[in-house]
Amino acid sequence: LKDQVLNKPKPLTQSQQKQMDREKFTQLFKQQIQELGRDVCESVLKGKPADFIQDICAKATDKIMPEEIKSFAKKEKSWTEFKVTKGIKIRVTRYITEYLQRFLEK
Repeated sequence: LKDQVLNKPKPLTQSQQKQMDREKFTQLFKQQIQELGRDVCESVLKGKPADFIQDICAKATDKIMPEEIKSFAKKEKSWTEFKVTKGIKIRVTRYITEYLQRFLEK
């Protein structure tokens, strides 16, 4: 019993909790962006290999994520509110569609 009390994890500080929330919700956001990107790619690139589609989704996510994180951080909201909104869906769809058009023109 004494060992359980002594080894009990310390509660997280507010800063640590905020960082954990940021990591968790950023990861969820990233997954949603990738799913959205995959849907857009699959609708445009019917019959293309899954690896190709995944590469495009990864490029789109890498392009979009830093700007969205930066924009959200400026608002100083709780990271639990970091979600894919209608505006973000539009930006992701537009970016991937434009990227695919440039790629398919080559």
